[in-house]
Amino acid sequence: MSKKCIKIIWLLILFVTYSVYAQLNNCPHFTDPAKNITVQKPNQEFDIILKSNPTTGYSWELKKYDAKIIAKVQNKFYPPFRTDPQLVGAPGYEKWTFKVINQKLLSSSQETSITMVYRRPWEKENPDDQTLTFRVVNKHADKAT
Repeated sequence: MSKKCIKIIWLLILFVTYSVYAQLNNCPHFTDPAKNITVQKPNQEFDIILKSNPTTGYSWELKKYDAKIIAKVQNKFYPPFRTDPQLVGAPGYEKWTFKVINQKLLSSSQETSITMVYRRPWEKENPDDQTLTFRVVNKHADKAT
């Protein structure tokens, strides 16, 4: 294979990787439930990005959230960035986009939460299912107790 072809292939790989990365980073994103999701402005959108492998039948399910404060905008699966054929069945990422629809309610309660569970939808829920809860807090809420 010529050097020119190899350069073109590498440029294509870089472009595809950058495109996927840009899609994942178009608004604030969160991956760690131990860290609060801080809302800074009305109608703010934010992403929760979690490792996922739907080839095993498992996917993230939105279990609980306050629909009066937050709306689910969309969720999408992104396969692994690599194109190695040995990576069949390798995990990718699920990106869940949410939007704060009622800043006033969030201000009055100071926080709300989003709970997600990683499970096979056709199986009964069990205590071993991975469950994550993200706290959503208003940056401008009064912290005095």
